[in-house]
Amino acid sequence: MAAQLAKVFGASKVILIGTRQARLEVGKKVGADILINIKEEDLNERIKEITGGLGVDFTVEASGSQGGAVQAIDITKKSGRISLIGIYKDLVKIDLNHVVQYNMTMAGGKAEGMWCLERVIPLMADGRIDVKPLITHEFPLKDINEAVNTFVERIGGALKVVVKP
Repeated sequence: MAAQLAKVFGASKVILIGTRQARLEVGKKVGADILINIKEEDLNERIKEITGGLGVDFTVEASGSQGGAVQAIDITKKSGRISLIGIYKDLVKIDLNHVVQYNMTMAGGKAEGMWCLERVIPLMADGRIDVKPLITHEFPLKDINEAVNTFVERIGGALKVVVKP
């Protein structure tokens, strides 16, 4: 969804980074212009190539991993911005000196509550945001435990799992 939101809010080029090609391909369907599978390509070299050596303007780190946080800082340009939206299970060690020296802005955010819904629902209603390609599994409420397990364990390549009452 972050790729779609980036487009809605004016990004000229959206680069989606990941480790699973199938998930990256879904990202392409919902607005990503360039896909980088870091298992197959050197992320820093590829970003330099794409940006002419400058780095990206705005990075959304959604993996919730140590490596993702470090990479977000590495690929963001001087005076760039980083949004941390992943859920981190462990403490994360990052090079804050690099953030300070490069005058980067970092912020955390969790999309929840009415404020977010009031902004995203109109975007979904008018078709600028399409969540259908992201929904990989649907379960009835009686199978909620199976639904949660499917999501947590990424069974069947689960992206978004919907539980219907």
